[in-house]
Amino acid sequence: MIIKGGSRSGPKQLAAHLLRTDTNETVRILDVDFSASGDLTDALIKMQTLTMGTRGNKGLYHANIDPEAHYEMTDQQWMRAVEVLEKELGLEGQPRAIVMHEKKERQHIHVVWGRVDMDTWTLRSDSMNYPAHERASLALELEFGHEHVPGKHAKKHLNRDQPTPVAEMNHAEWQQWERTGLHPKERKTLITELYQQSDTGRAFQAALNENGYILAKGDRRALVVVDIAGDAHSLTRQVNGARAGEIKGKLADVDLEKLPSVEQARELALELRPRDASDTDTETPPLAHETETAISEAVQAVQDRQAEERETFLNEQQMLASSLETQWQEDREKALANIDTKLAAQRQKEYEDVMLRKRVKPSNLNEEMIEFWEALQTRNNPYRALSRKKTREKFWFELQPVLDERDELVRKEALRRFDTRIDRERRRLHQQQADELAQFEARQSAELYEAQRTIEEDEARQAREAERRQEIERQLRERDLQRQRDKDRDR
Repeated sequence: MIIKGGSRSGPKQLAAHLLRTDTNETVRILDVDFSASGDLTDALIKMQTLTMGTRGNKGLYHANIDPEAHYEMTDQQWMRAVEVLEKELGLEGQPRAIVMHEKKERQHIHVVWGRVDMDTWTLRSDSMNYPAHERASLALELEFGHEHVPGKHAKKHLNRDQPTPVAEMNHAEWQQWERTGLHPKERKTLITELYQQSDTGRAFQAALNENGYILAKGDRRALVVVDIAGDAHSLTRQVNGARAGEIKGKLADVDLEKLPSVEQARELALELRPRDASDTDTETPPLAHETETAISEAVQAVQDRQAEERETFLNEQQMLASSLETQWQEDREKALANIDTKLAAQRQKEYEDVMLRKRVKPSNLNEEMIEFWEALQTRNNPYRALSRKKTREKFWFELQPVLDERDELVRKEALRRFDTRIDRERRRLHQQQADELAQFEARQSAELYEAQRTIEEDEARQAREAERRQEIERQLRERDLQRQRDKDRDR
């Protein structure tokens, strides 16, 4: 079982590719999140739009699960394969879309996950994804009883003498094969033969031109070969068995400064070995007249998401302020109760001091003698104790207004200090929330600007690619028609 995949963006192009019926006999959507109507394009756009709230731009992870043709898989097995791969990639719980393709009586499925974790607003990691593919493939092969196909990352499953498996072509070469109809192996074989049959660099350049290729200067590579579809290939990788130094030596008689650039070579390739435009197989980018609508929809999606985020942010701030106000009110009531308790205890102590005050004439007596003296006076004169109690109660009654005024002043001063501290904390909270709101709005403005700029650049690039490909197809059709007219005239 072969599993391939990687992170990417471009939801519209991916949806168009997954829904193509010209290159697939049947297309069946097994599962789509983020779309109640099952619209795959809308779901992928929503998954990618969430990326605007993160620092990344590849909000999708696209994987392809392809078992051997002679194994028939049930729907339950397909879903099990998705679950195993999802767990290995760390994408559990993420929104996804699953599409099944059947081509030449062979089924395979495409799975697209949204990478944005909406709890943390970060992208799920896509590191070490190739070993994860191979772990999932091995687990599924063991579970379904399929023959094991070891990957190059799973060396522990290989024999020492068994070479590391190498794919016949990578994904980019496969896409070029789909577009041009020329197998990468056949292209390399042809260019290698032309190189070996040519004695000089000029002869090799002429042989390339005769077979529909243009030798050009690459942006990063020294020399490239441009095919009829406008795709550039590194020359050193197209010549088998020859090193870069050997190729450079053979091309010593070619003036490299006069070679065309890749863009110029693409224009020249239109005049060489045209192919039937119906054979090309490309993912059609959006048309130019759809650019403005697409940009508006994408920007509106970002604005809607930002409006929800702003509402959530303001609600959180309001809830925090309400919670603190409630806490402050409870603290104030507790502080007031504590003050009243302390004042009541102090009043009781003062009452005891007044009522139990002792007047003893002898000043040289100790505490025990004083108590004995008081008891002796009370026994000799019982009315004396009653008189003294009434006098002290009268004094206590007259003292009450003064004590009440003092307690009220103490209570007010304590509450004033508490309220002053709360007001200071409240002003600090309001200032902090105002600063956070200003930062939030500035961040959203910068995000919206960057999102709009990115979307416009992406749409403009897609429009340019669409125009270039349409122009290539048009010129190819015109060239075919002209050749057909020439053949009819010769007859």
